[in-house]
Amino acid sequence: MERNVMCVKWGTKFSAEHVNRLYRMARRNISLPFTFYCYTEDATDIHQDIKIVPLDLSLDLEAWWWKMTLFKENDLAGINLFFDLDVVIQNNIDNLFNKAIPNKLTLIDRSVFDTIQEYMYNSSIMVWYNNQMCSLYNTFTKRATYYTKIYSGIDRLFTNEFSTNLFADIGTDVYYFRTEVTDLFTYTDNQQYSILFPDGLMSQRAFYNKEKQICVFNSCHENYFYKNMEDYFL
Repeated sequence: MERNVMCVKWGTKFSAEHVNRLYRMARRNISLPFTFYCYTEDATDIHQDIKIVPLDLSLDLEAWWWKMTLFKENDLAGINLFFDLDVVIQNNIDNLFNKAIPNKLTLIDRSVFDTIQEYMYNSSIMVWYNNQMCSLYNTFTKRATYYTKIYSGIDRLFTNEFSTNLFADIGTDVYYFRTEVTDLFTYTDNQQYSILFPDGLMSQRAFYNKEKQICVFNSCHENYFYKNMEDYFL
């Protein structure tokens, strides 16, 4: 069974170093044979061992919407394991390939606490059998202009436009979120760090659980949120 680890880089929000860093973390924490792919329109300075999949710019997408092209029919085989470029792999993740379920997309399933208490999926980590989720891409491209206008990301698209039967939960034992709203969550086992924002006007509590396999950043991509995690990037 072939194993594919994937990421997407478009535009300037993330650099080639984010791709190379994710590759180093994957290489360090996967003991099984795998091939690393980066979907991008700019392969400058990306590690030579990473296979580049050029983005089809005729689709005229932006930001996170390029992740939908992961589900386009292609010539790969086996199991695909996708990560956002701001996740931190902390421990061995061999078992994540076992999370693939025929004809389902396995990803993070959680409640989001905000002003409207919206519930939605999280696509920071995804596992699926290659070419078995093409319906996601095909449905999206039929109304891409409409979907990209009414939704602020593929997480909301998945939640509102597709049957729950297409998705499976990766399990909270796998990951934790680097930052959370502290008055809604109580942590007793995690180390906690107070991160001061550069403007000095506010700070946010960051949570660190070294026992989990993956740290997922919760809408905070700035460098200062990576405090105390630098050793994982080597």
